[in-house]
Amino acid sequence: YVQLRSSCRLRVTFSDQDSSKAEVVLASCEDHAHVLVRYSDAELRAVLEVALGERLFVDSEAVMSVYKEVQIHGPLCLATDAQMLVVHPMHRTDQEIVRQLDQLKAKTGMPWLYMPTTQGNR
Repeated sequence: YVQLRSSCRLRVTFSDQDSSKAEVVLASCEDHAHVLVRYSDAELRAVLEVALGERLFVDSEAVMSVYKEVQIHGPLCLATDAQMLVVHPMHRTDQEIVRQLDQLKAKTGMPWLYMPTTQGNR
C-alpha cells in the first residue's frame, strides 16, 4: 500500500456506499467515526485486520454488505504525494520485484519498506 503525505490525505474522502447515492455519508481522514459506525462488525473487523497487517487482503465480496468508496481529489504524484510504499513480506525473495521497487525509488524518491511480519501475513 502507499502511505500518503499529510498534504494529500486532506484531499481524500470516504463514503459508506457508492457516492452517487443521495443518502451517502461522507468522511475525511480527520473525521471518520460517523462512517465507520455504519460498517457491519465483519466489515470493520476486515478493515482492522488489513490495516494492522494481520491479513494481506480480504475478499470484499465475502465481507462487504455495501460497496465502500475512497476518492483522492486532484492529481496524485508519487514523487510529491506519497510518503512511502509498504510492501508485503512475501515479495522479499522475489529479486525482480525488489529491482522494480528500487527503480521506482530512484525515479520518484519514494522510499519503500516491507510491512512487519505477523502471524497472518508471512
